[in-house]
Amino acid sequence: LIPTDLYFSDLDGDWNADGDGYWGEWPDDEVDLYADVFVSRFPVVAPGFVDVVVGKTLTYEKEIPAGHTTRALFLGARLDSYTWGGDCKDYVAELVPDQFKPITKLYQKLGNISRAAVIAQMNAGNCAVVNHAAHANYTIIGTGPDNMSGADAYALTNGDKLGWMYSIGCMCGGFDRYQSFAENIVLAPEGGMVAAIMNSRYGWYTPNGPGIGPSDRLDQAYFRAMFQKGMTNFGYALADMRDQWVPAAKGNAYYRWCIYENNVIGPNETLGWTDQMQTLAVEHPDHWSHGGFPVSVTAGGSPVKGALVCLFKEGDCYVTGRTDASGQLTLYPDASEPGEMLVTVTGQNVWPYEGATTVDDDVSAGDVRFAGAAGEEGVLLSWRLEETAGLAGVNLYRNAERLNTAPLAPEAGGRYLDRAARGVNDYYLELVQADGAALRYGPISVSALGETAWLALSAAYPNPAAGLVSFDLELPADGSVELAIYDLSGRRVATAASGELAAGRHTVSWDAGGAPAGVYIARLVTADGALTTRLVIAR
Repeated sequence: LIPTDLYFSDLDGDWNADGDGYWGEWPDDEVDLYADVFVSRFPVVAPGFVDVVVGKTLTYEKEIPAGHTTRALFLGARLDSYTWGGDCKDYVAELVPDQFKPITKLYQKLGNISRAAVIAQMNAGNCAVVNHAAHANYTIIGTGPDNMSGADAYALTNGDKLGWMYSIGCMCGGFDRYQSFAENIVLAPEGGMVAAIMNSRYGWYTPNGPGIGPSDRLDQAYFRAMFQKGMTNFGYALADMRDQWVPAAKGNAYYRWCIYENNVIGPNETLGWTDQMQTLAVEHPDHWSHGGFPVSVTAGGSPVKGALVCLFKEGDCYVTGRTDASGQLTLYPDASEPGEMLVTVTGQNVWPYEGATTVDDDVSAGDVRFAGAAGEEGVLLSWRLEETAGLAGVNLYRNAERLNTAPLAPEAGGRYLDRAARGVNDYYLELVQADGAALRYGPISVSALGETAWLALSAAYPNPAAGLVSFDLELPADGSVELAIYDLSGRRVATAASGELAAGRHTVSWDAGGAPAGVYIARLVTADGALTTRLVIAR
């Protein structure tokens, strides 16, 4: 049995389709092995543990010392008479950007690795990124002539000089045993790691073939996702690593084993640092009462593209969006009560910005509130109605074009995503009375994001589908694109798109009229990475 958090990430079926009580068998249990959501695990069984991991996560994100974020430590011991773990690590080192070099290497082939040497390097803070190749078990990792124990990991004293660690060692991430090595190093109260990506069962290398074993390949894929594809959230990188090797895993039990056993112990959404940090310069209004809320984000004098901006007023307003290539964003909050509204801005390799604005006493109120915000998938419109009696329906307009084909239900609140928005548009909310009379509110002007900050693939729509099914693609750069459709056996059944596309948003359609009923996987492959989404064909 292999403990795996892929069970919570791959949402296809119940993982026991054949009913034999053995979960996740492929292909009998109809799992497709692709991640539908991103998942990681906090190793907490008591409130004190929660305080430790949440505190360390916030320290890593907000208070990590300057100059620490690019210190890398690679560890390699002898794997057998023919294979050195250090040789395996050197393949991974090629994927690490220059700002992390020279990498501190403690290798048994160099005669400089030991338990004491590893602990000394970690306690000194040379551990922003740690990669390990040696034998291990639940409670120890190999350090050449000796071992580093979970107790050693728990006792680390590197303080706020936190990092993350990847190991191909056997079972050191076995969360089915109380406090594995991975759990100990994440729970260490005075230091350790913020995240550990480790195996819950045996790792698999290739004797006399450093760098080509299944565990080696996944190790390289994780570092490629983190440092070359820009998928720096710990959980996102894990999903991308797995996705790259799903086709191989469907025909090779060793790769399938490794996909199951790799898990993230630590935060899922946290961004791993990939360079020295910068300070954000954020400009926004000090007071707001109605209309747009403009935000400008720069770092080092240059605009920051793709920064995540959040406006939050507890119990009243929550709206987010990402800055465009010029570092600009206008949000349309729907706060209805005066008071303080928090403004936060986060991004890759920048200190988070935490500010506030005052919602004035004359904030727009009344029986109707209508707002819009540009996001990665389009413009999200939202509305609140204090009174719905006598209403027959709600309509939405982009300029003169009605967006909904049939009137929307006149509920107290609603949302609508305009995926086709381009440029700056005026939006209107129309309330239709039972007698046919209509009252229009607006306009609100929203500027759709002109560029996407990263690769994105929407859910299929409609889903389930019987005929034509569509997907929205967001491409960060011009390049070759392929969108292919696979059945659950891994067989390609169609190619929806193949060729060169410009950066930006595109809609691709596939006629599924001839496909048998069942579950299918759409896989988008570009030079910037690969993404998947699931769809159902119904007959």
